[in-house]
Amino acid sequence: MPPNDALMLLRQRRANTPLQENNDNTEAPSILDQADKGPTPEQALAETERRAAVLQAIAHLRESLRTVVLLRELQGLTSAETARRLGLTVSAVKARTFHARRHLRQHLERKYKAAAVAF
Repeated sequence: MPPNDALMLLRQRRANTPLQENNDNTEAPSILDQADKGPTPEQALAETERRAAVLQAIAHLRESLRTVVLLRELQGLTSAETARRLGLTVSAVKARTFHARRHLRQHLERKYKAAAVAF
């Protein structure tokens, strides 16, 4: 999975989803219906492994890139908000984001190519 997709998954997981009320008089969904919507154990394990791989890749970034990734991608700040918080220009934040994504992509590609060769 490309790092941008993995980061988007992390961002989606972080977002709070509003609860929907059932205002009509129809029957509430049964517990069995809800169980079918959850991930399978294999999907949950794959998601956990992807998350760990992305976090490990982020940890390997130099601090200036890692800070930008954490603020932009995981906390969801805009480039302008990140720039203000770090005392940088918006251009510098965009450049660091670009370089960080490139390094993450390369790190994850190497990791998954090595894993594919092992099988």
